[in-house]
Amino acid sequence: MYTRHRHTLPNGLRVVTLQQPALHRVSAAVYCRAGSRYETSETNGLSHFVEHMIFRGTEGHPNTTALHYAIESIGGGFHAATYADYTYYEVLLPPESLDPGLALLGEIIRSPKFERMELEKEIVREEILGDLDDTGRDVNPENLSRQQLWPDHPLGFPIAGPIENLERFTIGDVRGFFARHFVGNNMVLCVTGPVDPQEVRRLAARELSALPSGTALETEIVESRQARPQYAHVGNESSQTDLRVAWRAIAETDPRNSALQLLLRLLDDGMATPLHRHVVDERGLVYEIGASIDPYIDTGVFDVAAAAAHDKVPEVLDLVLSMCGKLATNRCDRGELDKAKRRYRWELEGMLDDLTGLSGWFGAGELFEDPQELPAWGDRVSAVKPDEIRELARAIFRPENLNVLTVGVLGRRDRKRVRDLVRGD
Repeated sequence: MYTRHRHTLPNGLRVVTLQQPALHRVSAAVYCRAGSRYETSETNGLSHFVEHMIFRGTEGHPNTTALHYAIESIGGGFHAATYADYTYYEVLLPPESLDPGLALLGEIIRSPKFERMELEKEIVREEILGDLDDTGRDVNPENLSRQQLWPDHPLGFPIAGPIENLERFTIGDVRGFFARHFVGNNMVLCVTGPVDPQEVRRLAARELSALPSGTALETEIVESRQARPQYAHVGNESSQTDLRVAWRAIAETDPRNSALQLLLRLLDDGMATPLHRHVVDERGLVYEIGASIDPYIDTGVFDVAAAAAHDKVPEVLDLVLSMCGKLATNRCDRGELDKAKRRYRWELEGMLDDLTGLSGWFGAGELFEDPQELPAWGDRVSAVKPDEIRELARAIFRPENLNVLTVGVLGRRDRKRVRDLVRGD
């Protein structure tokens, strides 16, 4: 189990310590309100690019190799990731390296050098090219699905941004971004593992109290104007067609979020659940299919993703819509619901062995709200009743929330069939 301790430095930076004496590694991670939803069309991709530039050395370790060598020499590893609503920078360490590890993490956050910018642009450019076809069009289903959901909002931006933005970014843009985002009130430090909370507080103050306070960045609230189901097709020469079925869902802070966790698992939570059973095992239509939820502070998405032979896409879509419709009209099977609850509780318990996952729950969560303790959240999910799930399914699986995207090669007849299914014809 863990014990959570919380502390705020004078500059507003929140420090979360998750004390877990039985573990043998430590995660020290900084979470920052930085990501595509804080960007404009002109700055889209800057959060991701700064994440890359952070690795380009510090005042004390002048290049990428020297920085990684220092971290690896104390048994650690450093990585980072950018999402739509936050970015995190994490050092994984042996417990005895907490002091030098936090010193290095603090150095990275306080004093990045931001050198060799043109070289890093070449690396990021290759990453962006992986989403494009030979003509330069974005054919990444994830990017296109989010653009379809939020065509006039930053949540619809691709994380890495367009190449033309990347090429335009200057060192002034990078440093200006850093000065706005890397401030105490816009960040959380989360340290997880066999650590002493008082020692973490001391080290956090030593390494990060010199950061300016700044202000926490606010998010532009999503307002949906969608009134009917939407379908879009993007032609792309490929051996299969990608299918995305996305419904606008509820925010992470919505009281019904506990029911949402079970709604997802009643559709897809292992090889015996309906999505895999009906589409893969019984029909052989795809090799892999999955459902997921993507929650934000003010909205959310309920997703189903698959890739299929071009002529099988309408049948896959028909099955997915049918299964979701049944969840909205039929009371769920008690045995299936009990199974979903047990598996979700096991998933929460498994998080206790996952340093990065546990840190994300409490560290990233602290950026936006007061994250619930895992046992209390597990009890809340276990108390959800079948009618609550059905009512939530009715609220989500409505025509005006539905967005369907296909990326691949569909003939006119198959596109018409998909369009008719989306419209409910």
